[in-house]
Formats: sequence, structure tokens, C-alpha cells
Amino acid sequence: MAQYYTDFSEYASDVPPTGWTSPFAGDDTFLVVDSIVGGVTGGKVLILENGYTTLQSTTWSALGVLSGDVEVLGKVRSTNAFSAHPDVIGRNWNNGSGVTVHADPTSNRRYEGVWRFNADGFVQIRKTDSSGTLTVLSTFNAAAPKWAPDTEWSFFRLRREGTTLKHSWWRDGETEPATWQNITTDSDFDSGEVGIISTRGGRGVAADFFSVGTAGDSAPSGPVATGPETPINPSVTNLLATSARLTWEQG
Repeated sequence: MAQYYTDFSEYASDVPPTGWTSPFAGDDTFLVVDSIVGGVTGGKVLILENGYTTLQSTTWSALGVLSGDVEVLGKVRSTNAFSAHPDVIGRNWNNGSGVTVHADPTSNRRYEGVWRFNADGFVQIRKTDSSGTLTVLSTFNAAAPKWAPDTEWSFFRLRREGTTLKHSWWRDGETEPATWQNITTDSDFDSGEVGIISTRGGRGVAADFFSVGTAGDSAPSGPVATGPETPINPSVTNLLATSARLTWEQG
């Protein structure tokens, strides 16, 4: 069991973050930037700008391939084009953006928990296989009024537990739903990387923070406390150390 968390403050600005992979995005469309928007957790955000392609995704490749049960949590919102960067405002919410588990960073294969901007909006669990075939596994219709994506951060939590997939979405400032909004089953993928996704051209996604829980652990909403009982993954020791520093600084 292990938990990982980043608010991107440990990464250099204006370059792609070390330990993240985004093979479908160029260096000028996949960056950590200093945010001018208030309320950003660590003062920086990861921006993935979709350049009119069918898929843009990024995975936290430093964690490696995660097998079995895994949960991710992301705080994200829509973005302006990079001509206006680092403003993390504007544009309609991407038609199919959110978080992914068991993703293959070199192909379309993944499970994803996403928001879809359509009428009043809806939240889905979807699957894309390595041939690019998209299957909607579960849909939850969000209540009116529709989300104002250019002014709000939102949270996406996606969990894979055995062959069960669970997903919840809520706006920043709201309480996380007491029960999962989407629950479905699928057994096609049981390992892969974790990350965020932007799947419609000309729009993008920004992440304020991203976290992971494995083997039954929940994805945390803040820095991970470290200690003698904390499992250590050698590939992310520096990330855990950063989390410990942030915990100390924040009291």
C-alpha cells in the first residue's frame, strides 16, 4: 500500500515536469506554469493544452506501471490557449477531460473518469482499448445549472477495485459526495500508469494537484505524511520527501 501526492510546486516552471510523460503533446503544450489564479494549492499548475488532436494525455511515469487496485484524485479545470498562458481561465470545458488509471502512455488504452460538457453536463466512466475504440461504461447526469468550467476548479476521483470501477466528481467548495456517482465493472485492463487526460482538440486541462493510492489506499487530498512505516518506492523517494517538507511547512 502506498500514497503519492504532488501540487507541482517541486517542478521547474515553463518546462515539462520531470517524471511525467505526454507523448501526444509537444513541449510547448505540456508545461508546469506559475499560476495567476487565486486558490492554487502550490502556486503552480500543470497545463496540458490540446492542439486539435483526438487525444492528449499525461501520466505520472515516475510511479511506473501500477497493477491491481488503484485510486487517483485530481483537482482540474479548463484552460486558455497557450498564447494566453499562464492564465488558467477561459474556454469551454473540454469535451472529455479528467483522470485516468491503467493507461498505456504510448497508445489510447485506458480507463478514465471524465466530465462531458453537454446540455446540463454529465460525468462518465469510459474505456478506450488499444485500437482506439471508446466504450462508455457508466454515466451520471450532473444537476443543473451546468458547470461554469472557466471559473471553477473541480475534483475527479476514480478507483479501480478488483473488476469494479468507481468515479465521483464535485466542484471546488462542495463536499465530496458520500457515495460514488458511477459504479460499473470491467476486467479488460489490470495494470498501467495513472494521469490526467484532455480528449478534444483546441481546448486543454490544468491540474492544481494530483494524487494516487495503491492496494486499497485512498488517493490523498493533501501531502502524504512520512515515517518509519511509510512504504517507499525508490523511483519517487524525492516526491515523498517533498510531501514531508510540505506537511512540515503547512503545520
